[in-house]
Amino acid sequence: MIATVDLSPFTGAAGQLHTDSDRAQAGRALVAALHSLGFVKVTGAGISQAEIDEALACTKALFDLPYDDKMKAPHPPGPIPHRGYSGVGKEKVYSKDDVLSKAGEGDVSQRLRKISDFKLITEQESYEIGSESDPFQQNIWLPEAVFPTFRSYMTGLYEKLCPVSRTVMHALATGLDLDSTAMNTLMELISDRHCQLRLLHYPPISKEKLQKQMLARLPAHHDWGTFTLLFQDSRGGLELEDPSYEQIPQCRAPRERLRAKHR
Repeated sequence: MIATVDLSPFTGAAGQLHTDSDRAQAGRALVAALHSLGFVKVTGAGISQAEIDEALACTKALFDLPYDDKMKAPHPPGPIPHRGYSGVGKEKVYSKDDVLSKAGEGDVSQRLRKISDFKLITEQESYEIGSESDPFQQNIWLPEAVFPTFRSYMTGLYEKLCPVSRTVMHALATGLDLDSTAMNTLMELISDRHCQLRLLHYPPISKEKLQKQMLARLPAHHDWGTFTLLFQDSRGGLELEDPSYEQIPQCRAPRERLRAKHR
């Protein structure tokens, strides 16, 4: 069972007044849930379901565009900037077992990415967005004529999600019972410039192709960064590994997803 924690004591949601005791209780519940599974559902963090639904609808509209239009904001071939659109099959990932199988062969990540028939190609497309003020990771936007208001909407969404990250961090610090000095130091490390908003679409895959290992979904993995805020549409599809029982079924339904990563 995935725990749900209400973080409204840290945001004053619905105009309610909350005490230090309320915040301590919510923070400890968050920490306890993350210790048990590494994943938790949160409410009251500063973004409404209506806003999430709107963001997912905009994400779907993006990926519904013709491929040639989406490629007017292509992700560069190199790692920097990690921005713009990547088409289906462009991204490669590898699991811990993949890395171990290539141990001792130099730069493992570079070797794996050069193998075209290795089971790394993922059936997904993505669009990466960051801060407009980041001088190193500059955003790559679609022309306004291709998708009017996309840039302004996603910039606003990015700015809306950054305070949500701060709320989660504040709750974690409170739940860990950090003193004021440690908490202030931790909060000062948060930079809106170093977060990432990732729009994702997973097209449908036939059961046969999965069974024959012709294509692959993302293997089990840990996200990089401090934590990830993840929002998905009603089709679901996210799979978690229960530490006490490992079973990872295959999901084939098309779906949209938003991931806001806090570094």
